[in-house]
Amino acid sequence: ATPGLAGQHQYQNAGLAVHLAKCFFHEKAGWPLDDALPPPFVEGLKNVRWPGRCQTVADPKHPALTWFLDGAHTKESLECCMQWFASPDAALRPLSSTYARSSS
Repeated sequence: ATPGLAGQHQYQNAGLAVHLAKCFFHEKAGWPLDDALPPPFVEGLKNVRWPGRCQTVADPKHPALTWFLDGAHTKESLECCMQWFASPDAALRPLSSTYARSSS
């Protein structure tokens, strides 16, 4: 399942969360520790949102301006934030031909 959070590092975070949840349910309810990903896990991974973590927000007063927000708080999370920001899916992508420059 593709995580709902941006950033390549979220795949590792999602894998760890799934493994920990499976271990918990194995201990508490006898769930099997197999490679199957239950449908509720898939839905949870796709729908997860964490405001302020690899988040883009359009400026309501300046439509051409996008804010890139991340609450990176450790050296490692700052490195992940920089990788996300530099990724093709985030900020450093070519400007579209519809980008309008102000002449003032």
